[in-house]
Amino acid sequence: IDDTAPRIVVSPRPAPALTRYDVHVRVLSVTDDRTPSSLIVVTGATGRYTNTSTNVVILTADDEAGNRTEEYLSFIIDKDPPRIHIAPVESPTAEDVTLRGTWTDNYSAPGNVRFFGDESPYTNEGPHIVTITAVDEAGNSNQDSVEFVIDRSGPVVSILGARDGLLTNTAVTVRASATDL
Repeated sequence: IDDTAPRIVVSPRPAPALTRYDVHVRVLSVTDDRTPSSLIVVTGATGRYTNTSTNVVILTADDEAGNRTEEYLSFIIDKDPPRIHIAPVESPTAEDVTLRGTWTDNYSAPGNVRFFGDESPYTNEGPHIVTITAVDEAGNSNQDSVEFVIDRSGPVVSILGARDGLLTNTAVTVRASATDL
């Protein structure tokens, strides 16, 4: 009497929970105490999984006596980068700037997307170009950028060709220039 189910060894084991790479599911070996391996029937969708999706693969092995073993693989292929949007900043501004924005991702849980490049609040006067990179749990990344100017000073005016208190009876050419951030 054969009441022992066959043993099936599959790859990858353990299956990756979340990956951005293709997953190749294959049967490495099938063994049974009584039935030769060549007579064990294995069914299920082996092969290369390439699309972004949640995948559940069930492989079964049946021996000649009708004993069955099932192997389950579950994994997510995520090839899509997170979507990130930095809110526009009023520019120029005399105020400190703290960036705000939104992000979404198909598979990463809130709090599991990492952000790089933001050093808010921005307090230094001058032009700023900030690029923020978002990286999801699978390692996909995306960027968004924002430009703004912090200007807390008035323009600097320069007058050339005349000095304060000058008295003259001839024509004077006066030139003026102004600079600002």
